[in-house]
Amino acid sequence: MADLRSFLFRFRKPRSVGKNYVYFTKTVKDSLINKVKRITSSAFIFVIAFILSNVFLQSLIIIFSRSFKYKLKITYSHITVMPHDIHYWSLPRVIVIYFVPTVLCLALGLIIINLLVTNTAIVNRFRLFIFWFGMCLVNIFFSHLLFAPFGIGGN
Repeated sequence: MADLRSFLFRFRKPRSVGKNYVYFTKTVKDSLINKVKRITSSAFIFVIAFILSNVFLQSLIIIFSRSFKYKLKITYSHITVMPHDIHYWSLPRVIVIYFVPTVLCLALGLIIINLLVTNTAIVNRFRLFIFWFGMCLVNIFFSHLLFAPFGIGGN
């Protein structure tokens, strides 16, 4: 029985009372209005983190495209790297312009999530933003991994 308790409560810090340990749990009575406020603020923070993660990816694509002196057409939803002629493109250039920024997003997202897991002392809205930002960066990599084969068709 003691092994089961130590397994179940291994993440809580026990308070020693003599030879026995006493575990405390804190419950907070919360109203519906406060729950709705937390949900809407989390959704708002998520939207901001999603927008900033996409801006981060697009800025990396801009930086790598400019390093090859390609012309860019920047619109509200995406960046078009010109020229469209196949003679200007090679596999290493495609990898540098489109694959490296997504891998950098994955690496940064995993670093951010790792920092959040190891540093649990601070709980505030900035931490929630960092959590959503890390999740969006990781999601960018997996969404590009999912949709990249559709661009191979030759269109």
